[in-house]
Amino acid sequence: MRDADGFYFFRGRDDELVKISGQWVHPLEVQLCLADHPAVRECAVLALELPDRRMTLKAFVAMNDDAFDPEQATRMLQDHVKQKLLPYKYPRIIQFLPELPKTGTGKIDRQTLSQSAVIDASPSLIPTAVYPEGFRRSPGADPSATAALAKGVTP
Repeated sequence: MRDADGFYFFRGRDDELVKISGQWVHPLEVQLCLADHPAVRECAVLALELPDRRMTLKAFVAMNDDAFDPEQATRMLQDHVKQKLLPYKYPRIIQFLPELPKTGTGKIDRQTLSQSAVIDASPSLIPTAVYPEGFRRSPGADPSATAALAKGVTP
């Protein structure tokens, strides 16, 4: 990204782009926004595939203060991202950790986070698709049908 003065800024890799609600999002951009919040000690934002094959963002956050209300903190951080960035870029799921896992060199271990990115949030925090009455999903949208087609089996 280039600013008005001609300086270039790194905003993330193209291969890390995630399509959320029909819009492209850089998880790193959301992570940098969350890290700017004064209550956040450190964070990481990763793309997460939901059971219905949609993509969303999941934030792993270590807060500065250990005594906080998770529901209130989730709303506060989501609102912060919505105000600083575009509203659709906020992380739909936020998991609070006492400490983020680190590699041997002290960097955030994204591989460990991505392996533990299984949806363990309560169902109320997971966005659900709302289909109009009478709407039929295409067979390609059904994960079991897609898996069967990949194996050459007709569902």
